[in-house]
Amino acid sequence: VLCPYMLGSLPRSVVGGVDVHRFNYFWPKNLQTLTNKGGIPSDLKKSLFAKLQFLTLCAAMFFSILRHVKKEKVDLIHAQWSLTGFLSVLVKKLTGVPVVVTERGAALNLAIKNGLMRRVLVYTLKNCDVVTSNNEKQAETIKGLGIDSEKVNVVVNGVEQGTFKQMDRKRRKKHLGLEDSSPLL
Repeated sequence: VLCPYMLGSLPRSVVGGVDVHRFNYFWPKNLQTLTNKGGIPSDLKKSLFAKLQFLTLCAAMFFSILRHVKKEKVDLIHAQWSLTGFLSVLVKKLTGVPVVVTERGAALNLAIKNGLMRRVLVYTLKNCDVVTSNNEKQAETIKGLGIDSEKVNVVVNGVEQGTFKQMDRKRRKKHLGLEDSSPLL
């Protein structure tokens, strides 16, 4: 896994048996704040400094992906976000390494409403090798952008079945202290 540095994290660690590499995107390191809270789109609206960090994040991410692909002799890039998908497609153009882009919805919905973001997203999805979506509706939206339906796949999010159990709605509402007419999600 390749991801941006977050305050307090190690540059490299193993999490659940997975090797995680974190790259720096702003200097000095203690000023890297764009990825600390996980809300990059909302942070970009708040300050000029966030916009500056976004530019350095993109550059650092591109060169980190390229360096990692070459150093580790990567066979496949799986990008979990439209931005990483775009940068990975650029790396693909340089290295020939195939790219899978997973769209989870938020970036897709933002891109559809913004002309430039939409063009970048369409370029990314047309030039990657496979697109995965976590639901059918989103897959149809992706296909509606002109993406070849053969490359669009639905992979639903998994659920730890031991954690969640089916229960009768009336019994569950009673257990939660809700009225029978209360909505239940």
